[in-house]
Amino acid sequence: MKYAVLFIAVAISFSFLGQKTPPKVLKTVSVAAVKEELKKHEFVILDVRTPEEYNAGHLKGAINLNFYDADFQKKLAAVDKRKKVVVYCAVGGRSGQALTQMDALGFTYVLNMKGGYNAWKTQQ
Repeated sequence: MKYAVLFIAVAISFSFLGQKTPPKVLKTVSVAAVKEELKKHEFVILDVRTPEEYNAGHLKGAINLNFYDADFQKKLAAVDKRKKVVVYCAVGGRSGQALTQMDALGFTYVLNMKGGYNAWKTQQ
């Protein structure tokens, strides 16, 4: 009986070895790369600038989560971590910090736009 239980436990362990977990994608990429990805896939687009910056112009469909808000991390944690996300700010500093937080929160696919919204505007 002990051997049967051991055999079942080993068989179950080996069955998990064949299942591959998709790799995490958390990286900073160029505006051109973001544009290409937006053509191919659906993304949640997070603008982590202030509301004033957001209202002055933003990517179509972007959701504004002010990085400086006291509850920023709580709001960030409420975003669906299984979805593909593009994050940006003005030039890349705040979104880079947000990327680190998103990694810690368990996000699986995040593209941080290098140069932020300012780079996006210059490449239109």
